[in-house]
Amino acid sequence: MRSLAEEWECDASNATWIVDRLERAGLAERQSLPNDRRVKLVVLTAKGVKTKAALHQEFHAPPAELFELDRSDLETLAALLKRLGPKSRTGK
Repeated sequence: MRSLAEEWECDASNATWIVDRLERAGLAERQSLPNDRRVKLVVLTAKGVKTKAALHQEFHAPPAELFELDRSDLETLAALLKRLGPKSRTGK
């Protein structure tokens, strides 16, 4: 849990809570290492792998409303989004 907490930049108790919920949903499971039973690995179940792939695909799919915009509107939107890029957040 410590490694996950470091990766996720949270407290180990939060990582434990998340993994517990993933286990209850059948998306992940804890497994012991064969050479060190004190260490637990968290691995996705088959359901977890399938769910992750579906979420990843959905995350990268553009909203249907974008397909309704004409080229001019898309260019305007792109210009506005570019203005909101990293430079605008850092003040540079």
